[in-house]
Amino acid sequence: MTGTVTEAESGNPLPGATVQIPDLETGAATDASGQYRIVGVPEGEQTIRVTFVGYETQERTVNVPAGGTTRVNFQLARDFADMEEVVVRAYGEQERERITGSVSKVEAQQIEGINTANTKNMLQGTAGVTVTNVGGLAGQAVNVNVRGASTLTGGSQPLYVVDGQVVTSTGGTGGGFGTATDPLSTIEPSNIASMEVLKGPSATALYGSRGANGVVLINTKEGRAGDLQISANFETGTVDRTRALEDNLTDGPTWARLIRERFVNAGSSPGSLPFPTPEEAQNYEWAEAVQRTGVARTGNISFRGGDDDTQFFLSGTWSQKESYVITNRFDRMSGRLNITQDVKDWIRVGANTSITRTQNFQAGSDNLFAAPLTSASLHVPVVPIRNDDGSLNLQNTPFGAFTPNPVFVTETNDYSIKNWRILASPFVEMNPIDNLIEGSLSLRAQGGIDALIVDDYERLNSEEGGGVPTGFGAQSYDEERKYSLRGTATYARTFASRHDVDLLVGGELEDSRRQNAEVSATGFPSFQFKTVDAAASPSTTDSEVTRIDGLASFFTRLTYTLDDKYTIEGSIRRDGSSRFGEDKRWGTFGSASFAYNLHRESFMQDIGFVSNLKLRGAWGLTGSNQLDGFFSARTLFGGGANYNEAAGVSPTQLGDPALQWESKRTLEGGFDLGLFNDRIFASATYYNSNNNDLILDRQLPLSSGFGSITQNLGELTTQGVELSLETQNIVTESFQWTTSVTASWQDEEVQELVGGDPIISGAQRAIEGESIKFNIPIYEGVDPQTGLAQYRDRDGGTTNSPTNADNYNVGNVLPSWTGSFGTTAQLTQDWGGIDFRAQFNFRTGNDILNGTKQFLYETGANGGGTFNMPKGATRRWQEPGDQTSVPQLGSNNSSLESTRFLEDGDFIRLKSITLGYSIPSSLAESINVDNIRVYFQGNNLLTFDELSFGDPEGSQSGARSVLDRGELFFTPPQQLTLSGGIDLQF
Repeated sequence: MTGTVTEAESGNPLPGATVQIPDLETGAATDASGQYRIVGVPEGEQTIRVTFVGYETQERTVNVPAGGTTRVNFQLARDFADMEEVVVRAYGEQERERITGSVSKVEAQQIEGINTANTKNMLQGTAGVTVTNVGGLAGQAVNVNVRGASTLTGGSQPLYVVDGQVVTSTGGTGGGFGTATDPLSTIEPSNIASMEVLKGPSATALYGSRGANGVVLINTKEGRAGDLQISANFETGTVDRTRALEDNLTDGPTWARLIRERFVNAGSSPGSLPFPTPEEAQNYEWAEAVQRTGVARTGNISFRGGDDDTQFFLSGTWSQKESYVITNRFDRMSGRLNITQDVKDWIRVGANTSITRTQNFQAGSDNLFAAPLTSASLHVPVVPIRNDDGSLNLQNTPFGAFTPNPVFVTETNDYSIKNWRILASPFVEMNPIDNLIEGSLSLRAQGGIDALIVDDYERLNSEEGGGVPTGFGAQSYDEERKYSLRGTATYARTFASRHDVDLLVGGELEDSRRQNAEVSATGFPSFQFKTVDAAASPSTTDSEVTRIDGLASFFTRLTYTLDDKYTIEGSIRRDGSSRFGEDKRWGTFGSASFAYNLHRESFMQDIGFVSNLKLRGAWGLTGSNQLDGFFSARTLFGGGANYNEAAGVSPTQLGDPALQWESKRTLEGGFDLGLFNDRIFASATYYNSNNNDLILDRQLPLSSGFGSITQNLGELTTQGVELSLETQNIVTESFQWTTSVTASWQDEEVQELVGGDPIISGAQRAIEGESIKFNIPIYEGVDPQTGLAQYRDRDGGTTNSPTNADNYNVGNVLPSWTGSFGTTAQLTQDWGGIDFRAQFNFRTGNDILNGTKQFLYETGANGGGTFNMPKGATRRWQEPGDQTSVPQLGSNNSSLESTRFLEDGDFIRLKSITLGYSIPSSLAESINVDNIRVYFQGNNLLTFDELSFGDPEGSQSGARSVLDRGELFFTPPQQLTLSGGIDLQF
């Protein structure tokens, strides 16, 4: 017996639906295309039952012929009275219509087929969520922001909850010797069933002191009753870059002409210059030498099944993904077992467990001169990469380059980070008393273990400067552990068939700690000796506890619904944290919200095309405890203050016992509108947040013995609009076409800072009464008579030598609009099925300070280094009367950090495109498989932007704080990937 299970309204397949023949106690689950297959069905009449969460159960009796195949298709209608598990929220689930807050759901169909090493990339295109890939290296960090900035210098990443367990998502990933690995890269994307992004105050308030930056709920796949379902996937592809930095660099003869001109303009004699003439100069492609076409491979297999009492999901995954930078690779192996057991009718136990090992063979990233792309881009193109005998040229710095041959450095030195991570969350659920006071009582206890072990290794060869004459090695070992225990009780009751009450009460304890040990050494016998103990001189040995952090919480939530139309909800949470001062350890958070399902009113029934109309509003108070240090409230002392050979201690940090959480008060309102049986579904939300008690460093006079003290001293407001539109354009039995559009506008304004003084972080600046800006001189072009760069001074005139007093607040660090456009199509015929998916992302309203461009132009400035130059330098001023924006080579202050290098950060990107083919079910049956699907996929294929160097999606150095964003400095561009794969269902 075979067939397809689809949604009645949209025609979309329903993967994971359960198809059973109750009398035979057999069945199967539908695959990713909604297809099922049950073998060994005896002839005669059989009753088939199909169930799927949130949809009406359907039964059908069919006659099965002897030795034949019967095809039975099902179209399930949504069950508005049974939507309890459709939307996951804090500590439970909620019927979709009764959700009062702003929640975005990423469905399983959206997740499948996404080729990514990082779970965070699955949030691309979600309304109100900005996902930024820091760079194009393998395993590199990904930043996620929900509703813009809610803090200035603290962490702005959302809280991540995997299967109900809060997990470590920042820090603890090495990078002390290279580029850090993102902690979420240890969570295997193929194991994820769905993700919810909690954005509004009523959705996040129950996470209290950790909910201000939003909450991402990640739900992994579960077992299902029925026949064993085996799924396997293999994918391979190529990895390139979205754009080549070398395309904008000069070749050898051009560089020789420009560099000689620069020094002659500065007063040097042409005959005294060490540089070749343009006629003598050769051309060597340094940037190409450190790049390649990488290869990515992924394979996974999973088993899902069980009976009425026991269900399980077991999976294993292996992946190896190279980047386009030589030697850079990210490997991952992971296994997961999710299992549940009904011990009694009223007791259910289970555990979700995963173990992951990753290894990142690193390459340096931005803001690091020894990084391959940075070093190769700076190397002058007239110096050969290799000697005549083919060996690498190690005498390649006659003109003062910072680093030796980047090919040698990258291929010889070892930088790697190994991560081991164990996530385990055992639980027990009990429904001890049936019909308690005419209601239902559910108890749940859940434990959590998140153990992250990081081994960060570095070994430098003695033949290059970084390795010192005898070689250098270092190893850092970090161990981060988080233990949690949570208990909840939920009571639900319906009064008089129209009053629904749902009460949640719970408590939570969490203990988190991290310790570090590090050792480094010099004096290795040879580079064949890799471990630090082989060295003659251990130069540094350090061990410390870098974090001890405890959290105790108590919370409750009450939801009341009248006539399935009106829902009001209130929640409150009390958190106590060891991170803060003794006087401020406890904080109270909460929310109040409502939802009004207007379409259920009698006067709306005559408006047949309106299938859904809900108004909602919420107010809430949440907090943030993301500090740079975990002991900021305490005065700290350290050893080493020795005097006259006697050991001593001295204060190292001044604490503030009144330090407390950052708090966020948010008011939001919105509506959801469905037309023509939700064939068109739109949603809009407006929010306004006031972020108080920002945690900032206040400068102290040095006579105090301390440079600063951490206190609650700032205020920031944010507001925004989130829009989404989903349409089911064509829905037939054989063809379905859908589109989705999201757009989010956001704006921030700094209200209060310490003493009214701005916060300065490089060129970025937070100023009272304004959004986050760049504080730099305004470039006014080139004086056509002198060829000197001109900058606007404070009085409105021009100068060639601006001071800090001439800086202006310009541009915008953060974008004002972000969004996406996606479309999917599926065609099913006798010859098989074709599926297509594409997504565009866009961002606008922000500016990027292009440090790559600025540094390369410094070679043309008086006193600048002797590096390669951008092609734009050929448009330089040469004689009086020239009209150009490029100053004379060798002139003073020609490449100052200014608006000359401030570029438009707007872009539109074809983020992903997928085309798949599924074989016909008759062919699948003949070879004893449920389905075979082959597909081709591309990521970051097209980008439309106006950036001169680099990728507009990048952000310098990982940029934990919003004040550090909006800047590029040789940041590796994003990866452009092309891949093909095969999905097998048994």
